[in-house]
Amino acid sequence: MATRIADVILKTASLVLYGFWCYLVGHHGWDSLYLVPLILIAGLLVTLRLPPNFRVNAVLVGMALCISAYAGELVLAVEDDLSPVQSRMQWLPFQSGEEYADARALAASPSGISFDRRSRLQVLTDLRAKNVDAWPSIAPQFLFDGWPNSYEDPVIEINGAPALPLGGVSNTTTVYCNENGYYVIYESDEHGFENPKGLWSAPDPLDVAVIGDSYAHGACVKTETNFASLIRQRYPATLNLGGDGNGPLLELATLKEYVPPLRPRVVLWFYFEMNDMGELLKEKKTFLTKYLTPEFTQGLIARQAEIDQALKRHVDRTLENFTVRSKLVFFSEHLRDPLSHSDEFEALIKMSHLRKAAEQVLVRFSQGPKDEVQALAPLPALSRDDLDLFAKTLSQAKSTVSQWGGKLVFVYLPQYERYAKPEFVNKDREQVLRIVRDLDLPLIDLHPRFQAQADPLSLFPFRRRGHYNEKGHRVVAEEVLNFLRDMHLEPSRKNNPT
Repeated sequence: MATRIADVILKTASLVLYGFWCYLVGHHGWDSLYLVPLILIAGLLVTLRLPPNFRVNAVLVGMALCISAYAGELVLAVEDDLSPVQSRMQWLPFQSGEEYADARALAASPSGISFDRRSRLQVLTDLRAKNVDAWPSIAPQFLFDGWPNSYEDPVIEINGAPALPLGGVSNTTTVYCNENGYYVIYESDEHGFENPKGLWSAPDPLDVAVIGDSYAHGACVKTETNFASLIRQRYPATLNLGGDGNGPLLELATLKEYVPPLRPRVVLWFYFEMNDMGELLKEKKTFLTKYLTPEFTQGLIARQAEIDQALKRHVDRTLENFTVRSKLVFFSEHLRDPLSHSDEFEALIKMSHLRKAAEQVLVRFSQGPKDEVQALAPLPALSRDDLDLFAKTLSQAKSTVSQWGGKLVFVYLPQYERYAKPEFVNKDREQVLRIVRDLDLPLIDLHPRFQAQADPLSLFPFRRRGHYNEKGHRVVAEEVLNFLRDMHLEPSRKNNPT
């Protein structure tokens, strides 16, 4: 009985493979890969001539291998089918510099540093399993539909209308990033930024407000060692409003939404040379250009309770999309209309996803961990219109700060490639500095200070591509503090707020 069943399976498999081979050749024309079904058919026919016990065992082994292989293929196919959706969700597990994690972990090992290899989503999940009310840091760029390739409409609605929050969830444990082996986890302030509590409600004006991108935010060092916190040691009334991926228009938006009521004496505008202008190219296609008019605002500073609710709903929806049930429901839509997905079913039968995954593993094994040598290409040459937009953005920022008698100071932050791979450095440095000089803005240029280091690469995580490490943050803070002393800026408070 078992032998007869095995024979039926072998013959049926041969016919199915032959039919599939005919479909492939008729639909696509001849390809050398189509020898594989013919070889399998020949193998099945040879098996039919083996002794009964061998035929039964061959069928059992073959079925086990097929079931295992297609189970893996199905899982990979579901993941691949969801890739357009997941690309819009990647902000949640997104880990800054994750493509270099292997190289950093290897570099950390000889020093005895234990490198946390979890994704941000795993860290968040682990904290919640311990009953910690943890939430991810939420950069404004993540809230644009089309991120990371383009910025379109905001995905957040508040009271039924589109809105773009510029901070995170307030007063909560916030999971940020990891480039130095440990995750940065902090308690957010009253508006979702990385600050101690009490700065927003203090009766006196601030000494310093920090505006910028992830470098200003504090990526990816412990809160007490980032340059905003080090500046705060000298000037306790220092507020950090940095946000990951902020370009000039997002920074102008943050300035206009949050800073005027606090009337800081100095606003430090941190400019990162690698990608700030690239972010501007995406930001200029959004409603953010409205911030170039003096009167425009979203009124965010008075809407934090609504912002918290909207951001939490957004996180919860994104988390739901990562569940197995959600993925299967999405994939099942194909089963309702198989004809419109015939190419995808063909790829499934051909184990295309499994073969692709195997190829990627082999390539990664042969090449080793991805490292900073695979640096990003520099931005294309900026147009006159783009430079004018940048100048107009800085001019509007200067005008806003001058309304309360404050001073806008421009801080130029250099990129890793300037010291490791100069050929990859963006070429707009002199154009940017010319705009700063034309606007008569005070300038703190960190490039000479970095260049003067015996080993500039020691200012980056494990001398690899990424944000500054703790030493790099300390160098930035020292340069800024020296400049503020030369301005004769005296701290208005003696102790940090509690």
